[in-house]
Amino acid sequence: MNWLQKISIDFQLPSDFDTAELGSCMRAAELAVRGLLEQGIEDFVVVEGWISFGFDEDSDWAHTWIERGDKIWDPTKEQFAAMGYDLNDMEYVRIKDTYTPREYLQLCDKHPEPEGG
Repeated sequence: MNWLQKISIDFQLPSDFDTAELGSCMRAAELAVRGLLEQGIEDFVVVEGWISFGFDEDSDWAHTWIERGDKIWDPTKEQFAAMGYDLNDMEYVRIKDTYTPREYLQLCDKHPEPEGG
């Protein structure tokens, strides 16, 4: 079983979490990091970067996802489909920062999302 299958089975976002909501990627990453650390899984990084749909720089979007080796966990890519983009054209093109799970949680704790955000 590869890691993406394992995370899908062992960690689920809350059933009321809207993965198609614009900006949901940061909160999804935070929830996943907390859940994975509770399970003792620490060998991954949280990536803040950009995804592209190949048209031009205007089709690049800031985005957050989790990587473990060469595997990507990205449950919120549906937010781009909701805007009309074809997910088959989506590429992870640039990385701004990578964080260990604990570094990412420190960031989340330092800069919490506003209520309802």
